Amino acid sequence: MSEQKERIFFRKTRGWLNCPDSLYGSPSELESREARELLRRAGMDPEDVKARLYRRFDALAKEYAAAGRPVPALT
Repeated sequence: MSEQKERIFFRKTRGWLNCPDSLYGSPSELESREARELLRRAGMDPEDVKARLYRRFDALAKEYAAAGRPVPALT
């Protein structure tokens, strides 16, 4: 997905993303099949999203390692 499409997607969905979990349920309740379908409907390739997230987290982990710091635990 191009940077432009990503900006448009987040601009269009900003209101939805800010809705309380009580309305839509928590992210942990979202099944992977449903998440993939929602991404496709938004014009995003789920495999591309997964690859981009992996690259970002990998780069971040390498930054921590280069600085000699442990990667923060998930909270």
